[in-house]
Amino acid sequence: MKRFKCENCGGELKQNGDTYSCSFCHATYRDDSIEKAYNRVYANLTSTVKELITEELVKERMEKIAN
Repeated sequence: MKRFKCENCGGELKQNGDTYSCSFCHATYRDDSIEKAYNRVYANLTSTVKELITEELVKERMEKIAN
């Protein structure tokens, strides 16, 4: 099961009928937009992780070359 996170603050969203709301910042999402919000947060996290991994690999390679 997917756990939907708020685009605004990252808080977990609770379903209230046909809308979702964040218990922290009180942002609300319609049922049809929640999947889009999930995909945007997922893409952002994936991109950040890829950048960090790439940066670490470059540092390691540079250290190996320097040695």
